[in-house]
Amino acid sequence: GLSWEKYYHQKKISLNLTGDIYCNYIKDKIAATPTLFIWKMRNIGRVLMAGADVTASVHWTISPKVKISADANWSWQYAIDITNPSAKNYRHQIPYTPRHCGNLAVSAETYWITVTYTLIGVGDRYALPQNIPSNLIPSYTDHSISVGHTFPIGRTFLRARLEALNLSGNNYEIIKGYPMSGRSFRITLKFKY
Repeated sequence: GLSWEKYYHQKKISLNLTGDIYCNYIKDKIAATPTLFIWKMRNIGRVLMAGADVTASVHWTISPKVKISADANWSWQYAIDITNPSAKNYRHQIPYTPRHCGNLAVSAETYWITVTYTLIGVGDRYALPQNIPSNLIPSYTDHSISVGHTFPIGRTFLRARLEALNLSGNNYEIIKGYPMSGRSFRITLKFKY
């Protein structure tokens, strides 16, 4: 892995980049697979996993009351079953493990309000060990936005946040056969003392 960090004092901007690559040989990998009502644990005899993770962040303090930040990460994961060379799923990607996934979060924070936009992207993956079209779970992206404010109440704080989730209204699946709800809204109140 490698990391790089830089802070520009005059512009009050900090940058951070990290990158990691890995290769693992796993014996007796325990994988959780969702079923109708419970998660089923399954032993995959031998798995070869190789991957890369990249993260980047930028934080800019425009003034004491205004801050902007952006954080992103991307992962590539090659995780294949190498247990039995004569099996139909030999060298297939293991269930519920996408090759690519990532997210981006951009926020602006002021004295009065904090606004955050979030994007999540997940690549194709398979619900069962065999990587065939009937087991494919398509890729998806999820866009969300939130607006919040923190109210001081004596020595405590009340943090209120309104979120608009899945802005595009896509009914994507995280678990095969169980589509996520479309666009939804959520209000969150938190006390901090």
